[in-house]
Amino acid sequence: MASKWGGSNERLLEFARGYFRQEAVGAEVRLAADRSIRSPRYRPCHSTLAHRNFFAMCFRLMRDYPAQLEQMDLIGPMITRLPWGYQGRPRAAYERAREMALTKARASG
Repeated sequence: MASKWGGSNERLLEFARGYFRQEAVGAEVRLAADRSIRSPRYRPCHSTLAHRNFFAMCFRLMRDYPAQLEQMDLIGPMITRLPWGYQGRPRAAYERAREMALTKARASG
């Protein structure tokens, strides 16, 4: 992956974290989730797991730990290679993200 754009996965994630922490970006991500995976009218399909995994990653980058954990609870053991593979082994990256979110969520209330 890194060879395509000349950077590292670490630099990619550093950029993504700054981008996703912008309030306007967070608002758009929440709106997209509300109109799709969080909508009462959402119907699961063959892409549902991918959708939930990508939204969980977005919420993680936004530091919206309750929303991240909500998606992770729905994902259960069905972790997708992407986006978690950008941070190493997908299952290990997912578990690290989940543990961090649980710790942060407990600390905030």
